[in-house]
Amino acid sequence: MELALYCPEIGYYETKKDNVGKNGDFFTSVSVGNLFGELLAFQFSEWLTALAEAKKRDGKWMLVEAGAHDGKLAGDILNWLQMHRWEKFQQIEYVIIET
Repeated sequence: MELALYCPEIGYYETKKDNVGKNGDFFTSVSVGNLFGELLAFQFSEWLTALAEAKKRDGKWMLVEAGAHDGKLAGDILNWLQMHRWEKFQQIEYVIIET
């Protein structure tokens, strides 16, 4: 799978730029707009509030996204949190794992 997707000479993601979205080969929930990331951000803020209350802990939380492609989902999530849940935004360390 690594060869098929990431090989510099023949890999799908390496040889075909802009392959996701309106002009690409396929759509993802992230590539059609911000709503998916904003909904996730809202849910994450709810879960983090509940976790903080249950554990009597309020501090840094790490969100990890694997296969982030261009980072758009991370941007959508972080932008929403920054605008609507500033206190949660400040508590999050967002980590992207991508080849």
